[in-house]
Amino acid sequence: MRRRSSRKHGRVRINRRKPRALNWNFLGVVLMLTLFGIAHLLQRTEMKRMIRQMNDLQRQVEDLVQENRRLQIRMIELSSASRIEKIAREKLGMVPLRQPPTVLKLPSVDRERREPPEWAAANKPARDLALLNPQVLIGQLEK
Repeated sequence: MRRRSSRKHGRVRINRRKPRALNWNFLGVVLMLTLFGIAHLLQRTEMKRMIRQMNDLQRQVEDLVQENRRLQIRMIELSSASRIEKIAREKLGMVPLRQPPTVLKLPSVDRERREPPEWAAANKPARDLALLNPQVLIGQLEK
């Protein structure tokens, strides 16, 4: 209740108003604005999280691309002929050929009609070795 004083006529007048009824429309609008505000804040928070995650993933991709380039360069360095030759000489004790290898060309023979030599039938390991090494085959044929 509110008191209003009015001294026009020398008396105090009390203003008695009825309490207003709750305005449901106003309450609905306030509630909707509150919900929209909360939804907006949640959306912004989620968007910021996703932007942060995207930036982290872009950084990871850049790091992996750099690592890939570094590994490709390393692979080229490791597979160079000069490096392999150096390792073959120093660690494996290999030496380069002084003369090019000679290739012997045997006369072509029809293998289906030809009978195997008697030494080939009797000595299977020697026959297998002869197939692997042409010089042994030539030595066996000269006997």
